[in-house]
Amino acid sequence: MILSVGEILIDRIVKSDGEVSHVGGAPFNVAVNAYRHGNKTAFFGKVGEDKDGEFIKKEGAKYLPENLFLSTDKRRKTTVAMVTLTDGERNFKFLRDDAADYNLTADDVNFDFTGLNIVHLGTLMLNTKEGRDFAEYVVSECKRRKIRLSVDANFRDDLFESKEERNEVFLPFLKAADIVKFSD
Repeated sequence: MILSVGEILIDRIVKSDGEVSHVGGAPFNVAVNAYRHGNKTAFFGKVGEDKDGEFIKKEGAKYLPENLFLSTDKRRKTTVAMVTLTDGERNFKFLRDDAADYNLTADDVNFDFTGLNIVHLGTLMLNTKEGRDFAEYVVSECKRRKIRLSVDANFRDDLFESKEERNEVFLPFLKAADIVKFSD
């Protein structure tokens, strides 16, 4: 089984005639695509107790009817990514001030690592101490249990002070990975 861990959020696509919301987040998209290709797949993430979190729970279950493990945070909001298209290229502006998706802890884990072949770790959480601590927990569980670790090098420069800081934060996770997913 493949477990994908990390951000699940609202992709709010801004068009000239209004906005359209979809469930998004790179790790969630990986889980959905693996499932669509016949793999036994699960996803774990966290949403806020708000209308966007409820939308994600309802819509997310349509894409992953089994094994959608979501923790709900009563104190934080669900992350929203405002998506605009310029010359066919997507641009993201994240609305995630103290949001649920990167405030994951080991206590939130509501799944069992037993039977997992691969854990795919999203990296949007790495720009915060809380997110890095949780990612380190996932890496240590994978190593301890001899589960292959996949890391999504989802570089979002607007989430770090500099590229140097981003690279320094990402490097230990990339080195720990058995599989690395890069994108433009």
